[in-house]
Amino acid sequence: MVLDHLRPGDQRARWDTWLMPERFRLMRTSAEAFFPAPLSARLRAALAAYGQRALGCSGVSPLSLSYYTEGCRHSWHCAAPHGPFSFALSLTRWEGRRFGGGEVMLLQPSAFETDETTLVDPVFNQLVVWDSRIPHGVREVTGTGDPLEARVVLQGWFTAPTRLCQGSLTAAQAAPVLDACEAAVHSEIAALELPPASGIVVLRLEVAGDSGAVTGLSWLVNTLEAPPPISSKLGRTPPPWEVLDAVTEVVGGACAAACFPPSEDGGPSSITLPFTFL
Repeated sequence: MVLDHLRPGDQRARWDTWLMPERFRLMRTSAEAFFPAPLSARLRAALAAYGQRALGCSGVSPLSLSYYTEGCRHSWHCAAPHGPFSFALSLTRWEGRRFGGGEVMLLQPSAFETDETTLVDPVFNQLVVWDSRIPHGVREVTGTGDPLEARVVLQGWFTAPTRLCQGSLTAAQAAPVLDACEAAVHSEIAALELPPASGIVVLRLEVAGDSGAVTGLSWLVNTLEAPPPISSKLGRTPPPWEVLDAVTEVVGGACAAACFPPSEDGGPSSITLPFTFL
């Protein structure tokens, strides 16, 4: 079993009981205290590399290791204060499990005015990442009291996305263009007088070395949300999808139009650019 195979030799981790009967019950410890230092360092490095590649995030929080046996669960909660993106890395041998429950629960907004619950099976070695504003939890586990047969998971958060320049352009060379791009985005959106959208948008720009022109755009993240329409004496505000379409069009247009200085060696660059809307 996973816990048995990865048990440190003479090192012991202290497991804390997390218990608030109406909200949660589980056992938790620090992943760094449980796993051998080289393995823990490799894990953090792999998660950080994924966060930068897929989300534009520059770091990862300290990791917690939890197990769920009979009666353990975690009711609905949000992790937004901790970081913009939460994750769970399953260490459960799901196919051969001897318990019921244990799925990750995500409460997703629906276009039909009632939220929908999505259940995600915690398959071994599966990383699940979600917007930390989404209420989530773990279904109650039944059928085993043995920690070696438990639902086992690593949890943490990715830190806020940051700018990153890779390739021939330096951060200092790209900064004036990126600053102007961000200013143009916020100015154009303000001029549209739309209801406020909130969330994070992260794009990756591919920049030609000889001309400095943007030759490609990749949308890594878009967690924008807009309020529902409101009627007043001045009329009815636009529906959320119109607001989100307008904001993303402005962001994409400004990034595509950006022009960077040619690189000194003529080589291309890849630039990660986040936008945060509060």
